[in-house]
Amino acid sequence: MSEDIFEKLNKLPEKIKEYMYSDSLADANLELIEKYKFSETQKEDFFDILNQIFVKEMSPDSLDGVLMNKLKIKDDKIISALAGEIREKILTPIADYFGMSEAREINKEGDNVLVAKSISKFNLQFALPDLKERFTDISGSFLENVRTKSQFKNTLGKPIDMGGMGYDNELAENIAKFFGSYMRIQEIEKKKEKEGAIPKTRRIKSLDIKEIESPSIFSSPLKKGDIGGFKNPPQPSFSKGGSEDAVFSVIPAEAGTSTKNDEVGFTSEEKEVEEMKQRVEEIRGSEPHPVTESKTDEAIKEVDIKFPSVELNDRLRALVDSRLRNVRTSTQTFERLTLPVKQGGLGISKEEADRISLALNKYLDKESHDLYKGKVGEIKKFEKKVSEQKIEKDERENRQQQEGLNKKFEKLIARRRIKKTRKQESTRAQEKLLRKSLPSEKGGQEGFNNESSPSLKKGDIGGFINPPQPSFSKEGGVKPTLEDIAYKSKLYGPVEEIANMTFEDFRRISKDPKEAILKIKDKLALLREESFTKYQTGVTAWKKSPLYKEYLKLLNESLASGKSLEESLLSNQALNKEEFDAIIDSRIE
Repeated sequence: MSEDIFEKLNKLPEKIKEYMYSDSLADANLELIEKYKFSETQKEDFFDILNQIFVKEMSPDSLDGVLMNKLKIKDDKIISALAGEIREKILTPIADYFGMSEAREINKEGDNVLVAKSISKFNLQFALPDLKERFTDISGSFLENVRTKSQFKNTLGKPIDMGGMGYDNELAENIAKFFGSYMRIQEIEKKKEKEGAIPKTRRIKSLDIKEIESPSIFSSPLKKGDIGGFKNPPQPSFSKGGSEDAVFSVIPAEAGTSTKNDEVGFTSEEKEVEEMKQRVEEIRGSEPHPVTESKTDEAIKEVDIKFPSVELNDRLRALVDSRLRNVRTSTQTFERLTLPVKQGGLGISKEEADRISLALNKYLDKESHDLYKGKVGEIKKFEKKVSEQKIEKDERENRQQQEGLNKKFEKLIARRRIKKTRKQESTRAQEKLLRKSLPSEKGGQEGFNNESSPSLKKGDIGGFINPPQPSFSKEGGVKPTLEDIAYKSKLYGPVEEIANMTFEDFRRISKDPKEAILKIKDKLALLREESFTKYQTGVTAWKKSPLYKEYLKLLNESLASGKSLEESLLSNQALNKEEFDAIIDSRIE
């Protein structure tokens, strides 16, 4: 904790300081720490949070979000319970100091009304009372700015067993937009009043708009927490002279339309209001329509589908009712019909869902009909496009992966190609030398024993382990021909090269022993690319090579004589310390 916090704590009113050092507060803190099993780090963060609240650097209203971030607790239920107990057991005794009691009750009351209206609007069903309470808590955290819009939507879409509501993306998005619209109205109202662009707004009490069964969206501005209860949003109207009697009401654009990262931002309020005004008719067109019970019964009878459980039949009825009231679009209805039962759907096939959706269209009002067949076509086209894109993506990734492997392979075998070319050139040179070594017409058989014949220098054997030797006909007096010379060549690949590696070969690879080991590992890696069996053969060849045997011999001698490795290396004429260390560190197995 910074010294600045200590200074602020010392400047608090005596009554607050007395409470901070009281036994009752200490007991309350201890009770919460033991109940929620805080770690040492969480204890420190917990007291830091309390101190920041006491010096009013943090609002008690933001407690839920701060606890989640600071204490690293992911469970929403635990966060909600902990925040509630902090307010009740720690902050309530000095609620007047924060001025939070009355304001919080107003906010809570308004939030609860809004939550109730959202349940009615979207015809939400809760199998257990706990789920309804969970929905209220999740919605409240969004309205109190603890969660952003995207976090709110994601929590609604989480499975029930993971602390969410199990809603599909479409429903979660619509609920988030509904609450976001309300918050957007509040922000616009505060912005206008703050800038003094218009006088304090007042509620419009008379509207010549027909009442409907379910609320769609709310008029603003209102008092904090008061959502008004208007069924249909009023048209915005302006006074040309900007007098005190000017009345202004707005209909929110789609929540999050002109914002970034779920934060409310305004580039031009006047332009935004005009856009809202143009969307009034569109919003009205999406308003739910009243539906009689008989109409719903007729539609269900037309659908002619029964489920074994009462719960699924009730779910079907609620879905049909919401479609006929135009709460859900045909696409949303189709998705809900095909959604698995565990995720809140009915789990029926796409063909059956298509038939049901077409049947429900007959019972819609004329103005509410949509081209469902076109929607289904769009869905199928979209699914096909997604499938094609996935195939194309997989092919592209496979192609890139193959290209990467080819480049790696080319790099690994580059040295082998160079060596092979050198071997071929050396072989051709040796053939020329062998032809020159053949006896002349006059020399006969003795020409092969002529000491003046050209011979190969040591090392000029073209890469063969055993250089080819000419064979001669045993019949005396017969001149050997080129066909009489038999070449006994032996294949010399990476395995043979490693198996016959001597100190001279090792040092010839590179002056740096570590680099020489890396090149040997490259050869083994090449074998592993071909097959694991070849790789094992290469490892076995390495352990049988003269170089490795000398390394083992030196190691055993050091252990048997009791000398240190440094002393043994000094007396050894083959390996030096750098080479010995490089072989130890190679770990070729």
